[in-house]
Amino acid sequence: VNNVRERYGYVIASNSPARNAGEDLQSFIESKGLPWTDIEGNPRDSSPDIGAYQFNGLLGVDDELQSLNYILEQNYPNPFNPSTTISFAITTSSLVTLKVFDILGNEIRSLVNEEMPVGNYKVEFNAANLPSSVYFYRLQTANFIETRKMILMK
Repeated sequence: VNNVRERYGYVIASNSPARNAGEDLQSFIESKGLPWTDIEGNPRDSSPDIGAYQFNGLLGVDDELQSLNYILEQNYPNPFNPSTTISFAITTSSLVTLKVFDILGNEIRSLVNEEMPVGNYKVEFNAANLPSSVYFYRLQTANFIETRKMILMK
């Protein structure tokens, strides 16, 4: 570890491709629509040792593509008795099924089986008439399938 530009860090060799090779970095960064300041608003060094720049946000990504993640959350509470909440998010309108299965793979209950718009959802599962055991719940859409485990303890 060496003192570099009054900061502690590693020294990059003078022949490293990670060093700025002398191009006009400010023009390059501004040509990409980025400010000539770092994420804290401070002016940039004209020759950063790693040849990189900071940007706080997404670059070149359409708003509708920023949230591509389908999500099936772990049920809460878990273990539960006798009811629990299952939360999920879908990113495209689709036929959605949410089913509960026993440890042998037998379908116990269908909680959701309908066309649903994009959004975040919560479904309550009441297992008052079921025995203590490990159960599985599966979310399925046209583009996504995920299964999680839950425990009913009476």
